[in-house]
Amino acid sequence: MYAGQQTSVTAGLVAAPEPTAIPAVLARKSGRLQYTGEPLQDVVADLNRYSAVPIEVEGAAAQLLITGAVLEHDPRGWLEGLGKALPVDITFGEERIVIRGRN
Repeated sequence: MYAGQQTSVTAGLVAAPEPTAIPAVLARKSGRLQYTGEPLQDVVADLNRYSAVPIEVEGAAAQLLITGAVLEHDPRGWLEGLGKALPVDITFGEERIVIRGRN
C-alpha cells in the first residue's frame, strides 16, 4: 500500500488497496461528513449514526445525488436546508424524520 491509498478488513479478508479522497478523510476526522455524488439513502444511513431521531427516506428521493458536507453535530440543520436545495419535503417528528420526494 502507498500514500494516498486505503483498504478495509472484513471478516479477516483484506481488500485490495485503492485511491482515497484525502480531503474527505480529513473532513471526517474534523467532524464533517463529505459526499460527492452519493445517493441520499447512503447519506441518510451515515447521518443516522449521529441523529437522535431516526431519519428515513421514502420513494425516489432515496436516489437523489448529494454533493456537499454535513456537520456530525448538526444533522437536523443540514436536513432543514435540504428541503430548500432539493425537491423534497421533510417531516420532523418526535419519533422519526421522513424525507419524501416532492411531486
